[in-house]
Amino acid sequence: MKFYFDCGLPRSGSTLLTAILNQNPDIHAGVMSPVSELMEATDYIFQQEQATVFPKPYVFKTIVRSLILNYYSDRVEPIIIDKSRLWADYIGLLKKYITPNPKLICVHRDVLDILASWITLIHKSDELSYVDKGLKEWGVNFCDDNRCHYLMQPSGILYKSLESVKYASKHHAGNLHMIHYDDLTSNPKETLDKLHLFLDIDPYTYNFNSIVAKEREDDSYYGLPTMHEIRSELKKISKPYTEVLSKDIIDKYKDYKYYD
Repeated sequence: MKFYFDCGLPRSGSTLLTAILNQNPDIHAGVMSPVSELMEATDYIFQQEQATVFPKPYVFKTIVRSLILNYYSDRVEPIIIDKSRLWADYIGLLKKYITPNPKLICVHRDVLDILASWITLIHKSDELSYVDKGLKEWGVNFCDDNRCHYLMQPSGILYKSLESVKYASKHHAGNLHMIHYDDLTSNPKETLDKLHLFLDIDPYTYNFNSIVAKEREDDSYYGLPTMHEIRSELKKISKPYTEVLSKDIIDKYKDYKYYD
């Protein structure tokens, strides 16, 4: 198996890209997996007393590599794309245990577009989203500005993802292939051709008018049942962020940059 890694930003099209790539019989692009956490935890153990007083680096590397091999032992495709937002932080871990030249895919978009997508998603849900559960714990009102601030707090899912990509683009730019959401939706063939070139895999003709997600996360965990829904036909229908976000939010985050 060849392993590649998806560290796409939330609400930026990584689920869409995964569904497209899975049309290729040689590729398995999975949903979010625990492989990155398993590798990080095992690497931590190997830095503790019992492992450092009698190190066995070859064995340690074999053990850590076996985690991803075993996790995908039910797959027959020769190309595996593992998905985790943490990979942008763990490129050094991949170089240590998997390959000296890991290749990561990051689907991304403007921060304000991401925030607008989150707000639109929350409004569509009849359930209490995990964002609003967080606001409830904060003891603040359920309003869109507070939802944006919650996502962009230092421990928020969006801020952490953005900072991870910022770190990766600064320190491991050669390992990172950025795909803008607008390019994926407006010029998919060229975008996929460039991705295949980066991954060094054979070209493939994808159908952008019949897209089906082969796997699906349980979105009830987040209180957002439509979080990973995709349309069968590739097109952009999201509202401009100016129609969704307040002026205060736009002014606060409009200059936030996470990559050069």
